[in-house]
Amino acid sequence: ILKTMPNEPNTLQLLGAFTKAVGDVTQAEKYLRASLKADPKQPHVLNNLGNLYYNLEKYKDATACYEKATNLQPAYADAWFNWAIMLSMQEQYDKSIKFVQKAISYDPKQAKFYNLLGLSFKRQENFQAASEAFEKAVRLQPGYILAIHNLGTAYREMERYEDAIQCFNFVLNNKPDQVETWESIGSLYHSTGDFNRSIVAFSKLLELEPENLTIHRALN
Repeated sequence: ILKTMPNEPNTLQLLGAFTKAVGDVTQAEKYLRASLKADPKQPHVLNNLGNLYYNLEKYKDATACYEKATNLQPAYADAWFNWAIMLSMQEQYDKSIKFVQKAISYDPKQAKFYNLLGLSFKRQENFQAASEAFEKAVRLQPGYILAIHNLGTAYREMERYEDAIQCFNFVLNNKPDQVETWESIGSLYHSTGDFNRSIVAFSKLLELEPENLTIHRALN
């Protein structure tokens, strides 16, 4: 098809998606840019190209793609969400919150949107707002391991220790290889004086990360 229709935008964007999936980002960029050259008004292609640039840490190029995508299709929730992820990673939390709230306004049933919202609030040390966002994520997607772990960390900062432990235990009962959660619950037990449970948690963590010198020192 590409030989007979070299400027067919849908074929080019599919080739871009395929080559990106197999790790050939150079070819992926080439195909996605060619698709946009053939038809510049493709918000989904701009979003995919923005994601590619974000993964390559080409943040200026990613921003340009997300901006064009959302200008062409203001209700494109995934583009707002992906843009918000990048902004959060760049510690632009106010803007990240604003953009993920836009995503939520267009698609309010996506648990991952609320999880990102909670993370941005948490990094601003607004733990009440963070916990509410994580709780919403879990209501939308019961068993959402990442959001439940994050909710536990917010509860810990709010000194809701029993609620935090309940969250961490849920995660570990369902995903016992979750290193970050073993570390979180071990640290929480230690800080609240429950040293026996802390030792058990850190010992489990060492089984998963035997080279973790920090935990070795803590146990010693």
